[in-house]
Amino acid sequence: MSVCGDFGGVTAKGEPCQRASSGSPCPAHKDQAGPASPFDVIQHPKKRAYLRAVVECGGNVSRACEVVGIDRSTPYTAQWQDDDEFQELLRMAEGMAADHLEAEAIRRAYEGVTEPVGFYRGSPSAYVQKYSDTLLIFLLKGARPDKYADRHRLEHSGRVDTGVLAVSSGDVDPELWATLAKRQQASVSPNGGNGNGKH
Repeated sequence: MSVCGDFGGVTAKGEPCQRASSGSPCPAHKDQAGPASPFDVIQHPKKRAYLRAVVECGGNVSRACEVVGIDRSTPYTAQWQDDDEFQELLRMAEGMAADHLEAEAIRRAYEGVTEPVGFYRGSPSAYVQKYSDTLLIFLLKGARPDKYADRHRLEHSGRVDTGVLAVSSGDVDPELWATLAKRQQASVSPNGGNGNGKH
């Protein structure tokens, strides 16, 4: 049986969701007692099921295709790619999947998960609450990158007067790296000097 985040409803296969604890209608699936899914406007049954599966599977294309029973290449065919209405709803589904993943990350980092410990004859003697510091770090970096993002220092000594450049991780333009590398290479003389008369 498939899992549908923290919401109740029906999965892409038409099965009840396992984690229907909140009692709220799942925005990705058609709830029996709630409003219709936004994906119900899609008439093609496989496309409609795929949209639900994208949310259900956290945006993982391979898993979503497996749930629906289609080949992984199907969503990339012209029939699916050229369907503007489907593509618009697919972007919605991917956003909903990301929201579910973020909510789960927050839950694991902030509320933690309960794990059994001290097993004796197959039964736990106690339970502990475990939290994910790694997830908490990523959440802080995303929420306040100016304060928590990794900082790197690029230092250069030679003819190119670049000084010290502080950049956020992932913000360095590849073309900038290539330009600096070429300048550094040009500043080094063929006999091993540094380009300013010193050896």
